[in-house]
Amino acid sequence: MLAIEVHLLAGRYGATVYNARSKAEWPPHPGRLFSALVHAWADADDPDPAERAALAWLEEQPPPQIVCSGEEEIARRSVVTVYVPGNDPSSLASPAPRLRKADARHGAAQRQLAAPSPKNERAAAKALAEYRKAVVAAAAPSGSTPRAELEVLPELRNRQPRQFPVVRPDDPRIQFRWPDAAPDTEQRARLDGLLARVARLGHSATQVSCRITTEPALPPRFVPTPQGHTFVRVPRRGLLDRLEREFARHQGIRERQMPAPLTEYGPPAPEDDPVPSGLLAGDWIVLQIDEAPRRHLPGREDLMTEADAERRNPAVGLTRTLELTRAVRDALVAAHPAAEQFLTGRYTDGQARPHLAVVPLADVGHRWATNVVRGVALVLPLETDAADRAAVQAAVGAWWDSGGKADLIGARRVIFEEPILVPHPGAASSVFWSDVPYALRRTTWCRPSRRWASVTPVALDGYVRGLHRSGQAGEAADRRAAELLTRSCRFAGLPEPIAVTVAPLSSVAGIPRASGADRRRAFPSFVAATSGTARQSTHATVTFDRPVAGPVLLGAGRYLGRGLFMPVRDERDPS
Repeated sequence: MLAIEVHLLAGRYGATVYNARSKAEWPPHPGRLFSALVHAWADADDPDPAERAALAWLEEQPPPQIVCSGEEEIARRSVVTVYVPGNDPSSLASPAPRLRKADARHGAAQRQLAAPSPKNERAAAKALAEYRKAVVAAAAPSGSTPRAELEVLPELRNRQPRQFPVVRPDDPRIQFRWPDAAPDTEQRARLDGLLARVARLGHSATQVSCRITTEPALPPRFVPTPQGHTFVRVPRRGLLDRLEREFARHQGIRERQMPAPLTEYGPPAPEDDPVPSGLLAGDWIVLQIDEAPRRHLPGREDLMTEADAERRNPAVGLTRTLELTRAVRDALVAAHPAAEQFLTGRYTDGQARPHLAVVPLADVGHRWATNVVRGVALVLPLETDAADRAAVQAAVGAWWDSGGKADLIGARRVIFEEPILVPHPGAASSVFWSDVPYALRRTTWCRPSRRWASVTPVALDGYVRGLHRSGQAGEAADRRAAELLTRSCRFAGLPEPIAVTVAPLSSVAGIPRASGADRRRAFPSFVAATSGTARQSTHATVTFDRPVAGPVLLGAGRYLGRGLFMPVRDERDPS
């Protein structure tokens, strides 16, 4: 196998779609990588024939698989037209027409000399003289030289419209993988040497580092398939020769277009995805909190319409997530009482089985996180029968028809936008992800990863004396809590973790403490509805031996969003 990893050093990728220059290209095309490798080879003072042979071998391989962030895991920067100064203002009049005449004279002289004769030699001498005259005329200043000389100043340059579409993927690493390729030691070494000299991919602002990697990675997101709907440029036999011919023509100066054949790419078949997941891995219904009324400036209520004032929503912080999820669940039960058993898990036969989970979706885990809840996900179990699915849909529909509200403590009301159906991976989706906030995207919480960190604390399934204390007694208590979390993973249908660490604070920056007296800086205790017992709470980090898909919900309050984890990306962790 051959796998080439490209790391976007600035976390962004700038390249235009081959047939729409106002759109950003995604996924990155293997043809671009091959062209970058050819440039790295040809840019050497003395291009190495052995490196060229390695490139010739690479272009003979079939189109590679692409491991990268999916469409729902990228942010597309809004494309605006900007006006930039020309690259080469000149104090001379435009020489283009005269240079074209000079080229024509030079070509005529060459044709005359191809068939030597006294007449042709005289004609060639005349053509060469006219060629020299045309070159001199092209370099001569025009009558408007004083004004043209001022054009070298930036404020007087002519500005041309330009667009710079950019994609910012959730994972800055891209892997091109040839599963059946078997390069020998020399070919691998030559390719790795070329990759070390590749500094950019696509636009010159897309700085990259490239290498051949043997580290494991996630399953491919894009594979060549006749059923694909994404056309991707790939290397094929003869492309290296074509690139050399094209460079001989344009010399890096004239307009050119990257030559490369197109191949259909699409997602792999679902059965090819071996990533395990838990019991709560079914479809989502996302309820986004309506934030439009809060967009007005504080203190400028005069700018709000009467309708906005009625719909003004409070900002729900992380410590109020349990209150919010209970309010949403109660509102759904009130709207459709027939669905109460599946919504609450309180079955008449007293048996415990997977049911609907109400999970808070907060803006956390990134540099600009606000730690404010942006919405709620209604998470269906993976094995949900048609009757329970219909009951949930009926409850959501009735709740939405009644106004889509949830009442919090203290007469505070939260109003939601129209529900969004988010199917499980592998199912078709009509959601345009660039319009969905990052916190509400399923992949924010379900992206496969080996390491997971708690956003809301875990309510332990048992009491642990001395939890989070110092000394040997505290260490023994933390080990006991880790054992309870390992058992919770089994209850949730997840693999057994290889490492569990517990702490009063989350490894996700800005998350409140797992428990404490200050309700602004700590989560309140989780009290079980059946027994009325307050459960101990702790934050945790869980590590598996292989990538696991979310959602990861652990502990006693997982069906109300307690024990919600998010994937953590570690540079040492290829997942």
